[in-house]
Amino acid sequence: MYDSQKEEKKLKRKLFFKFFNYNFLKDRNIEYKEFRYGDNKRDYYRVYKGYDKRKPTILFIYSGGLWNGSPKGCAAIGKFFYKYGFTVVIPSYELAPEHKYPVQMENIFSAFKHYVENNKPNRIVVMGYSSGADLAANLVYNEDMKEKFNIDTSIISSFITLGGTLDFSQCNSKEYEKYIKKYLYGKEQIFDVNPINLLKEDSPKIPVLCVHGARDSIVSYENSKRFVEKVNKFKGNGQFLKLEGYQHLDLLNLFIGVGNEKTGDIMSFINRF
Repeated sequence: MYDSQKEEKKLKRKLFFKFFNYNFLKDRNIEYKEFRYGDNKRDYYRVYKGYDKRKPTILFIYSGGLWNGSPKGCAAIGKFFYKYGFTVVIPSYELAPEHKYPVQMENIFSAFKHYVENNKPNRIVVMGYSSGADLAANLVYNEDMKEKFNIDTSIISSFITLGGTLDFSQCNSKEYEKYIKKYLYGKEQIFDVNPINLLKEDSPKIPVLCVHGARDSIVSYENSKRFVEKVNKFKGNGQFLKLEGYQHLDLLNLFIGVGNEKTGDIMSFINRF
């Protein structure tokens, strides 16, 4: 495990330069617009408007442990899908520890509602990476929050997670301990906010794809495996894609530049639904 964590750190340094290149230097001709959904500084979302109206809109929720990150830092992902004709929406949210649970979740619901009411998309693919998958799962499955914000999520056509924190009982890394400390007020809340506990017999039966690196030392692949098992337990349509040799950060390479050898599997899933 220690060696894997050292490899993740090396990969993080390497990926930083690749991300910087595609975020700020490559494809600078690709335009985007930003829209506000609230009054706070981070209450906005970025939109890359695709050219193919037949394709679903992709709502991408970034990670950063909920204490860092921004749509600007995910420009590479917006550009990637844009070049395939997709409209991409990347919501910003308030950061922990200054803003703790459930602020980030509420931000995502507000951004979703604002975008849908002002754009009327035909369907939406919700995608979340790492801790962003936690927020994404709530958008798809948290019925109490849907009622609170008076939104209809039937427009969501599929749900995709990448290295997602989907079952807190399977998270035991130091990074996860930081996540809990900064995001939640205490560990006693873990059961109530654990994404896997949102799954019920009457949960939406949309297609689900959980992608995870087999060598992920930050978020165990058991998160995705167990989440999919519970989706299917309730007669849902869940798929678990375990990528051999992949670590946590490797997953971002799926949607940077031209992608890699596994990108086609995810693109095929998106285009099917």
